[in-house]
Amino acid sequence: MLASEPAGFIKELAPLPDDVVVVTRGNSPVDCVILFADEARTLASSIVRWKARLVPAGMMWIAWPKRASTVVTEALMRRSGQGTV
Repeated sequence: MLASEPAGFIKELAPLPDDVVVVTRGNSPVDCVILFADEARTLASSIVRWKARLVPAGMMWIAWPKRASTVVTEALMRRSGQGTV
């Protein structure tokens, strides 16, 4: 699942293995969420929301814009994720 991905990101993933399906919509459980975070104020709630979609052994990757220290930082990521994982 790609969540809030930047325009054109899916093209950057090519080529993918034949058994990989990229989902950008829907409500079914998923194996992996790649969450693109660009707003610090909504990060924790986004983590909680997307974690609910993961299968039990699923994983979440969180990406944020480079040089966006006023928006999302690694320290903020760690604080926002604590208690939600």
